[in-house]
Amino acid sequence: MRKTSTAAKTKTASRSSVARKNSHSKVKQASSDLDSSNDLLRTTPLTTEDRLEHIHALGQRVVSYVKFMCTVTRLEGSSAESKDRAVAVFYDRLYILEQELARIYDSLLLG
Repeated sequence: MRKTSTAAKTKTASRSSVARKNSHSKVKQASSDLDSSNDLLRTTPLTTEDRLEHIHALGQRVVSYVKFMCTVTRLEGSSAESKDRAVAVFYDRLYILEQELARIYDSLLLG
């Protein structure tokens, strides 16, 4: 869990600096949303209720990442090639994640 927390701190700091560079209010709002879930996600969920709170916080983060990626063409300071590569990798990983989550969902429904 410590490695994840450290990585989250590093990524959040990077996003915060991006927000300052671009000074887009939506990017700043997304960063503050991500920062607000950091405290919760630094704890280890021990109960189903805790896990559901963490799932909700992680879902909000994913939504923020998706919204950001949908505006990547307007991002200044990055080359078109790096944007294209980031979008391709993001899509591939999100697609795989969605398939895995759908399997869990279907398995639970079929009980």
